Parts: sequence; structure tokens; C-alpha cells
Amino acid sequence: MTRDGRKLSALWSSRHCGAGGPTAGIPHPEYAKRAVVILFHANAQIGLDLCEWARWYRNRSIDALIVTMGGYAGSEGPASEASGYLDAQVK
Repeated sequence: MTRDGRKLSALWSSRHCGAGGPTAGIPHPEYAKRAVVILFHANAQIGLDLCEWARWYRNRSIDALIVTMGGYAGSEGPASEASGYLDAQVK
């Protein structure tokens, strides 16, 4: 949830970018001990477009949370530079 109350869609790379394809849920508890990077896609992309980057991080024992910005599939709000900054802030 963003500071302005919008819901964003997000994927855990450990669950959605594996060879087995997308699965629902949160990462296994072992991932709670790992570092996490937050990835935002660029214009005209979707979260799954970042799986190659997410695997790069995972190969270095870093998990990735891939966030779909406002205005894109599954996330509320407009697609704008201003809302992008709000999307990146934690509540």
C-alpha cells in the first residue's frame, strides 16, 4: 500500500521467476534471512519482464521484490512520474 492509499501489485522473484513458472504466495521462511532488492519496471514493461534481473540477484543470494507501478496491470492509480515517487516510498 502506498502512502496515498493505493494498492500495488508485486511479485517475489523466488516464487514467480523460477523455471516452474508463476506461483502464488510469499517466499519460504528461509528467505527472511536474505537481503532483498526492490525492482520497478520501466515504461511499457510488466513485472515479469524483470525476471532476468531478479535471477541475477538471486544467483548472488539476494531476493527481489518486483513491483508493478501505478497505472499498470494489477496496480491502482495513474502512471506518472509523481505517482512513481509515491510508489517507491514505504508506508
